[in-house]
Amino acid sequence: MTDVGVEWINDFPSPCSQNTLSYCDDTSVGFLNGMTSRGHRAVFNWGNSNAWERDFRDVSLGGDDHTWVDNVDFAHFSSHGSTGTDNVFSGFFGSRLDSCTWRSNQTRYGENWNLEYLCIDACNSLELTRNIIATWQSTFQRLHQIFAFTDLVSDSWWTAGRGYNFGRRAGNNEVLSAAWLDESYSWWLDDNPVAMAAGRTQSDAINRLNNERVFSGFDDIPNNQITWFQWKWRS
Repeated sequence: MTDVGVEWINDFPSPCSQNTLSYCDDTSVGFLNGMTSRGHRAVFNWGNSNAWERDFRDVSLGGDDHTWVDNVDFAHFSSHGSTGTDNVFSGFFGSRLDSCTWRSNQTRYGENWNLEYLCIDACNSLELTRNIIATWQSTFQRLHQIFAFTDLVSDSWWTAGRGYNFGRRAGNNEVLSAAWLDESYSWWLDDNPVAMAAGRTQSDAINRLNNERVFSGFDDIPNNQITWFQWKWRS
C-alpha cells in the first residue's frame, strides 16, 4: 500500500497574489481519489489557505516536510509554478506560512524518510529550457522520480481529469512514467509532461524510468550514489 498526500491552490489572496486557478483541486484530489480507488491510503489533502510552503521545505532549513510531504510515498502538488534563470523551481501558495513560495533548492526528499515519487502539476516544473539537473539534483535524497511539465500547463475542464487518470493507473501498478506521459499530454492544449528518474548508473536510471511501478521494489539511492539522471517527455 502506498501512502499519498496532496496539496493544491486555486485562490491566491494578498500577500500571495497570483491569478486565480480553477482546476487544481480536480487534478490533486483527483489523483488522490484515483490512488485510493486502487486500495492506497490517503494521508493528507490540503487546499488553498490550508496548503503551506513549510510542508515542502526540509527540516534542516526550518521546514516541516518530515511531517507532511516527506512522510508519504507519493506527493502531488497543483498550483502556479516557474523555473528561473537561476535553475530554481518555485511553487506558489495562497497562504504565507512562512512564505508564499516553496523552492526546489530547499527540498531534500527521502533522506531516511519516505517520499519516493513527487508529482508537480504546475508550469515550468521540469523545464527543459533550463538545467533540470541543477534544479532538482539536491532534491533526490532517496527520492525515485519526479513527474512534472515543461513550458506552460493547462488549467481547464478539458484536462481536469488527468490527475485521477494518472492516480488510477499508478495505483494499479502500471509503469509510472508511461502513465504520466499518457494521461498528462494534450496536443490540443499544448501540455507537455516530463518524467525524471535518478540512477546509480546510466543504465540503472534508464531502467527505473522505463520500468518502475509503485510495487516494483526498486531500492532507494542516497544522493551521493547518484551518477545519472534520465528523463523523457511528450510533446
